[in-house]
Amino acid sequence: MNFTSSSASSPDNQHSPKELRGNIIFRQELKNYIPKCDANCGIIYFSILFVSFVAFGLPILLTALNVQEIVMEYTNCTTKTCTLTFHLDKEIKKPSYLYYEIHNFYMNQRDFVKSKSFPQLRGEVHIDSTGNDNCKGAKFVWEMFDNDTTKYKTYTNKPLKGEDYANPCGLIAKSMFNDTNFVLKNSKGSIIKINDTDITNDYDRKYMFKKIKNSTDIQWIDVTNEHFIIWMQMEPMEIFRKLWGRIDYTLSEGDYTIELENNWDVINFHGKKKLILVGSSKIGTGKFYGI
Repeated sequence: MNFTSSSASSPDNQHSPKELRGNIIFRQELKNYIPKCDANCGIIYFSILFVSFVAFGLPILLTALNVQEIVMEYTNCTTKTCTLTFHLDKEIKKPSYLYYEIHNFYMNQRDFVKSKSFPQLRGEVHIDSTGNDNCKGAKFVWEMFDNDTTKYKTYTNKPLKGEDYANPCGLIAKSMFNDTNFVLKNSKGSIIKINDTDITNDYDRKYMFKKIKNSTDIQWIDVTNEHFIIWMQMEPMEIFRKLWGRIDYTLSEGDYTIELENNWDVINFHGKKKLILVGSSKIGTGKFYGI
């Protein structure tokens, strides 16, 4: 008795090696195109690029140049309260933004950049498995506040001990910009609110900076404070700006004053500090992108 069965060598079941390796994308056998460009071809290509860059860059640059920017340096202010005055030649439509600018402060220094504990900032632990070794120099409460016992307290004014682990720890947190109580007034003395909420991105607020369960007993600062979150973001250059707040009102032409509490010392590192008031536009405020 003879039995017949389909054989692997039958024409219907035969596959070429190429088919067994998948399509041409997986085989990396797409046909390539190598342009052979002479001088005329190069002129055409570069002309197209030139027109494209001018068409997109020039409007951005012109728009940025029309955005008002008021720069107020207060490095030499030696009193506890500083009052800065400025004049607007034309109105600034809402919203406008208030930044502080620091000079000669190197946040990109290697030991400084790593001086923090991510588990602490995420509210996962009080100390990490290495005892906060990354926070050398600002590991304990006494180091964080340079033995100033009047500052040994949580953000809810509960007492801390000098030998306690600092939470948050690290040189970045220790050096936080702490000029505060910014008050903007118009020429009539009316206060214009500076909104300092929703000035960070959602991801940082939801995942990267969270209070530990007993934060009121151990944390010297509220890590969900948006000024703290902004300060903890590293900067690549020794001159940088950080957002302080947003003004949700149109500022009309005229004279204005900004009062602030002067706490952050720049003399020790020969630095400078400024306040920057900047308007906004639909395509941004910086000249860099246009250029």
